[in-house]
Amino acid sequence: MAYAIRLCARWCGGGITGRARELAAELVQESITRLLEGRRPWNPKQVSLEGHLCGVIRSLVSNEATSADAHLRATDDLAKAAEDGAAQTFGQPLTPEDFYLSKEACAEIEADAYEAAGSDPILAQLVEALADGAGTADEISTATGLTTKQIYLAKDKLKKRHKSILKKRTI
Repeated sequence: MAYAIRLCARWCGGGITGRARELAAELVQESITRLLEGRRPWNPKQVSLEGHLCGVIRSLVSNEATSADAHLRATDDLAKAAEDGAAQTFGQPLTPEDFYLSKEACAEIEADAYEAAGSDPILAQLVEALADGAGTADEISTATGLTTKQIYLAKDKLKKRHKSILKKRTI
């Protein structure tokens, strides 16, 4: 819970507010639910339960913070705060320059992912699903028909291949 509160405090403008605590409680509950339902399986040989749940929470926050809906909500919340005279601070929308730099970075990451996938059909399916907007294992599984285990194995394989590509560039 403390980890979730720290993440939410940064996300909610920097302070440990009631809203940050509320979001943190929701994240902890969601991470436990996903663990118990098997959507985020835990391997006790690799990581402690606390470490696993913190990873799930971090993933949930990351997915939410980078989603298009989060940017729309931040804009809506900013408008509501201005109407209400509220003092809460929200992130600024991207400038056009930042948007295009972000878009270029995304295109480069996508190209790297396809290069790392190479001719491996499972990795190609994974990259395609990710490029089409699937973000969770459930969404990827629905899009590709891969099992959760296959997805995580493919993800690890893709990461290793990507590291190899990056190493070659720095040499």
